[in-house]
Amino acid sequence: MFEEQPRFERERLIAYAVDLGLDRAEFTRCMDERTHAAAVDRDLADARALGIKSTPTFLVNGQALVGAHPLETFRLLIDDALGKGRR
Repeated sequence: MFEEQPRFERERLIAYAVDLGLDRAEFTRCMDERTHAAAVDRDLADARALGIKSTPTFLVNGQALVGAHPLETFRLLIDDALGKGRR
């Protein structure tokens, strides 16, 4: 979906869902009824409150990692947060 941005029109979203093997009718109903809109709005508000402006963004012990990072970067940050960092 990142490659297709900003093509998030209704019919394109439905096509993405079908391509992923989701049930077209169920996905369309969920989207039209805005079933998860409140949860998405809460997540968006939480992200904004934390200063997150783009995806992907990861928070590790309060430290933001923006964009794609190698696994080793996550290992180092997590080890450091657990007090196992290389000194």
